[in-house]
Amino acid sequence: MVGGVLVRDSYDMRGFSLKVTDIPKWMSSVNIEVLELIAAHLARLLFKADLGTDFVVHHIDNRGAVYEVLKCSAGNDLSQSVVTVMAEDRKCRDGYDYFRWISTERNPSDDMTRLEKYEGLLSFFPQIRVVSVSEEMIPWGAYKSVYVANRSISVDGGSSSRKRAKIDRSGE
Repeated sequence: MVGGVLVRDSYDMRGFSLKVTDIPKWMSSVNIEVLELIAAHLARLLFKADLGTDFVVHHIDNRGAVYEVLKCSAGNDLSQSVVTVMAEDRKCRDGYDYFRWISTERNPSDDMTRLEKYEGLLSFFPQIRVVSVSEEMIPWGAYKSVYVANRSISVDGGSSSRKRAKIDRSGE
């Protein structure tokens, strides 16, 4: 499950939750860090129209994922593919993004992914609007184009995945 919450003020809150069941085979070794990055990116895509030029603080409860986004560099090709696509998307926006770690206990996005906490979140924030999301919103094609390019750089004797690949968005 991945989830996210947009809080503009105490009266304007939106959230989403998505059970990711159709993970592509090329991403079969996905881990929690990659899912945290996908959740942050999906939140950005979902709420893009609402963000405008606002200063946006992204809270992520996985320290590794936060450091990877800040450095735009990851220790594995799966994470790197998501981080690269996120960086490209951020360049296309006039606002500012800030990423910081938050403990899982304080992260409202975490409550969107756990059924036992979800009801508590809704009772504590009755004004939250839950947005419907389908897996088709996850830009697997963009992630894959970067992943394949990075893997070919590694295989061809280049210096691993530290080179950045161009994103082919035609497969989305």
